[in-house]
Amino acid sequence: MPKQWVGPEQPRILIFAPSFAPAVRAGGPARTLTNLARELEGKAALDIVTRDRDLGDATPFEGLSGRRITRGTTVVYFLDVSSARHWSTLLIRLHQTRYDLVMVNSIWDYQMSVLPSLLSAVGVLGGPTLLLPHGELEPGALALKARKKKVAGPAFRAVYRRTISIMGATSADEASNIRAWIPGIPVLTTTNNCPTRLSFGSPRGSDTRLRMVFLSRIHPKKGLIELLEGLCLSTRSMHLSIVGPVEDKDYWDKCRTVITRMPSSVEVKYDGIAERSSIESHFWNADCMVLLTAGENYGHVLAESLQAGCPVITTPTTPWTNVIQGGGGEIVSDSRDPVEVAAVLDRWARLGPEQLAATRRSAVKAFAEFESKADPNVIELALDYLAQGV
Repeated sequence: MPKQWVGPEQPRILIFAPSFAPAVRAGGPARTLTNLARELEGKAALDIVTRDRDLGDATPFEGLSGRRITRGTTVVYFLDVSSARHWSTLLIRLHQTRYDLVMVNSIWDYQMSVLPSLLSAVGVLGGPTLLLPHGELEPGALALKARKKKVAGPAFRAVYRRTISIMGATSADEASNIRAWIPGIPVLTTTNNCPTRLSFGSPRGSDTRLRMVFLSRIHPKKGLIELLEGLCLSTRSMHLSIVGPVEDKDYWDKCRTVITRMPSSVEVKYDGIAERSSIESHFWNADCMVLLTAGENYGHVLAESLQAGCPVITTPTTPWTNVIQGGGGEIVSDSRDPVEVAAVLDRWARLGPEQLAATRRSAVKAFAEFESKADPNVIELALDYLAQGV
């Protein structure tokens, strides 16, 4: 944390988090914000506003809806966003505080990004506003529901031009995407350097098949169908464990149709949603983690997989390409080509036990080298930038 923000006069930060602990279905963005709050504990006073339920759930977390929970210097408000009473109570309380920074975490979330930005701009919420797109402006992400985003884009840009002080990116590519989408707003670039801490482990038992895990939301962006189409063309014995919430039921139905075409040498199993306590075991008991994503601004699950000793097979559309090419796994240049996907998987399936053990050690080493060069987090950069009066 920059010197001017340390000491008795701690900065006050207001964060609107679409999902926050105990949420698990939202994946990386929820863990990023949860870990960021943990990293800033004792350095800043945080007020966090989040939904009172997990992604896609109709019912709230038991005993949390409408409540305010204090954890050290962090206060978390669990909000039913459809409740006018919840909003009015919240805004009366927040209006009494002048914040050094208001942070929103989505381009397209009206309730958790557009509305808070507008409220900050008109003085209901006091403080300059930082917007993090969390990968929503990656080409692959924009291609999903492209027509709707193209129509809505000008209106969202008009709002943000008038309300946002700074935007944050976690890679040079993402910064370029932001500048192309909304020119003129300062963009701060840093790595997201606060993954959940996981320990190294090795598979239990013996299995001559290549053991793979897909651990993510089941959503078109995450590339599960591309993986399954590649498996259909594979020639070696393999087992794939699919772990994650079904966010798009129609997409999952298409995935299951592809699974019915698998060769007899390939076994695919859906293992449900991972609890945080079981994340390590999923990585330990796999020879590699495969995520053929359309784009990640960070890719929390990739960081977790690497540090747990599970090499990663993914696309070049994440910030982890250099780490993975430096020993953390393999990059599939065209995940839409099932022939290429099958060739990569077959190559990994030919590795023997000693070679696979070496890839696990290499993955941990690659992550450790990355972590040793970690930058300040985006809130630290934003506070420093604002302090300079740029």
